[in-house]
Amino acid sequence: YDVRSKAYDSFRLAKEAVEDKRDLKENAGVVDPRQSEALDMVYWIYEAQTDGGMFTKKALQDMKEADDIMLADKDWDQYCVLEHFNKDGSPKPEENVTCKTPLSATTIFFPESWDSALATSVVDRLKNEETVKLYNQMAPCLEHGVQCEAVMQGVPAEQQSAAEQLKADIEAITSKWTGSGELVQDPQEVALFCAYLKLL
Repeated sequence: YDVRSKAYDSFRLAKEAVEDKRDLKENAGVVDPRQSEALDMVYWIYEAQTDGGMFTKKALQDMKEADDIMLADKDWDQYCVLEHFNKDGSPKPEENVTCKTPLSATTIFFPESWDSALATSVVDRLKNEETVKLYNQMAPCLEHGVQCEAVMQGVPAEQQSAAEQLKADIEAITSKWTGSGELVQDPQEVALFCAYLKLL
């Protein structure tokens, strides 16, 4: 087969799918805000050159420089996915619409701020297997507000409160993951925090 033909066919099919979706929305009177949906993604693949792994200060600085090739471009806001709504679902004024934070490790290691004491507290709580098990049991209610009656049944109020506080503390940390700050002082502390988050 001709690889060029295969690439063209893939592009043509994707184009037709987008056009069909657009026609359906137009017929239904639905108008999407500009740049509100991703049409494609760019993947950066990194490989450690030393036994220290990827999460060393030098490696993270290199990753940040690579990310900034796109993110610091003066025209980035012309082709990024835009954040049109506030967390509560209300629309933002046009002048407050900004690019969504990209999915990148650098957003975690270059946060607006890093609360080391709070992160250590969260990790200490997640070292308790019972805490993790109970949180995961209540996760549908805590994270999505569904099945609350079922998952909370029989759970003492004190434990419910502790789980809610754990969720709030995690969100207090992750809400700062914007990639707009300086590199954290201890990348391994951040990596450990992320490792424990995977238990939830």
